[in-house]
Amino acid sequence: MRSIQQSRWEAVQARDASRGGEFVYAVRTTGIYCRPGCASRLPRREHTLFFATAKDAEVAGYRPCKRCMPHKTVDYPHRDAIVRACEVLHTAEQEPTLAELAADAGLSSGHFQRVFKAQVGLSPKQYAMAARKERLRQTLSEASSVTAAIYEAGFCASSRAYAAEQGLTPGSYRRGAEGETIRYAAASSSLGSMLVAATERGVCAVEF
Repeated sequence: MRSIQQSRWEAVQARDASRGGEFVYAVRTTGIYCRPGCASRLPRREHTLFFATAKDAEVAGYRPCKRCMPHKTVDYPHRDAIVRACEVLHTAEQEPTLAELAADAGLSSGHFQRVFKAQVGLSPKQYAMAARKERLRQTLSEASSVTAAIYEAGFCASSRAYAAEQGLTPGSYRRGAEGETIRYAAASSSLGSMLVAATERGVCAVEF
């Protein structure tokens, strides 16, 4: 599995502008930081550092590049359509298909999927599952039983819910994760700050 550092370095090498909301990179030898996709000369890997935000890079003493201006807000294509799709996936009683989401955004299915993943970090299907898991967590404290909460959240079977919850079982969520060790980290994305939390068994939360 690639590390986050390796993934970011590959994005810098490919000048992948779609990763512009995820991180910036700084060059030790110049004292300047850039966004991925910058047209400036590529640095050597051993001279390159990565920061989650422009502010982090500046706190570390680096200056923004005058060419790509990484301290300025990025204009993400179709951002409003992606935000709308996320809202639909969170609230829809019946999960929309990829084709339906793409049609609402005025894009082809393939293009919508690429834009969605570039800006959110997850595919529409993965995001829909994360939204369903979030609904499950919200209903667990109020439902009469774990099974009732599972069906209220939109899972068609208890086995599906337990398979989806790799980090914490529904029962553990209902008990407030008592006795569990949860580690978390935050990062920037085109839709705002994103938090990822995990136990030793896997990811248990992805939230904006």
